Amino acid sequence: MTKSKVMIVEDEYIISADLRERVELLGYQVCGQTASGEEAVRLAKQERPDSILMDVVLCGRMDGIEAARQIRTDLNIPIIFLTAYMDEKSLERAQAVKPSGLLFKNCLDVELQAALESACSEVG
Repeated sequence: MTKSKVMIVEDEYIISADLRERVELLGYQVCGQTASGEEAVRLAKQERPDSILMDVVLCGRMDGIEAARQIRTDLNIPIIFLTAYMDEKSLERAQAVKPSGLLFKNCLDVELQAALESACSEVG
């Protein structure tokens, strides 16, 4: 059985490395990691992951919500948003993208696994 491919978009190195380890321990293949929205769009087109873990707040000109909007529009890849905090305006913007899930960065492995299974099942 082929492992589902997950891309991680997170600008905090320690959190990104931790997510990679957790995702791989859950049996998924991490097909790419990046810290910017612009690079996330490019990498998604190149790698075609089954799902993307996307930080809402990213350094640079493009935040995670805008990157997710472009990826969902162009590629229809399921997005799971990651956040440490979500205000009402950001939540409304995020919901407009129709994400597959929203997780807080300190989520339990079982919550991460459930979100990934749900998102990857959207693909096939």
